[in-house]
Amino acid sequence: MTAGSYREQVRDLLRRRVVQAALERAATQSWERVRMADVAADVGVSRQTLYNEFGSKDALAQALLAQELGSILDGIRSRLDDHQDIQAAVTHALGWAMRETAGHAALQRILSEAREGVSNTFLPLLTTRADAVVIPAADTFESYARERWPDQLHDDSDPPPRAVIESLVRLLLSHIVLPSGTPEDTAHILAALTAKALTADHGRDREA
Repeated sequence: MTAGSYREQVRDLLRRRVVQAALERAATQSWERVRMADVAADVGVSRQTLYNEFGSKDALAQALLAQELGSILDGIRSRLDDHQDIQAAVTHALGWAMRETAGHAALQRILSEAREGVSNTFLPLLTTRADAVVIPAADTFESYARERWPDQLHDDSDPPPRAVIESLVRLLLSHIVLPSGTPEDTAHILAALTAKALTADHGRDREA
């Protein structure tokens, strides 16, 4: 192991410990009341070390969200593998994702505070900052779908697969932020819309 790779491993471990400490605090208290100094103390490093690594509390919030998004995406990919049919796979995966986020103490507190106007940190990351959640999630889903169902996705479809997948991510996020039904009902509706949009012929001309 080189000195550079060792330093990267140490840095990665520190970042993961800091994010986990911040996540645990976010599950029990308002994010607005979470202080970098308290998170640093939880991890056993200085406040300045946290600022050197993350730059700001908002950047720490984005790192926290990115970590949880990655975990949820891993779970979605695993559950997509359980079914060959697109609609069945998406229904199963999205149902799990909505149940998982509904039972996520920190995320539910964060969303509740955002809806009530207590905090304005996370809601933009989930709704208007496409680079924070929408684009990474859409990239993951598109890559998976093209590998798993290559014969059913056509780039000359109208709308094209990328637009359908990105719209699915945005709809999923809207239902996570403001649930309007059971996870199962919502997953079924979103999956049916997605499957129809991804696999429909849309009147495209094909050679006989």
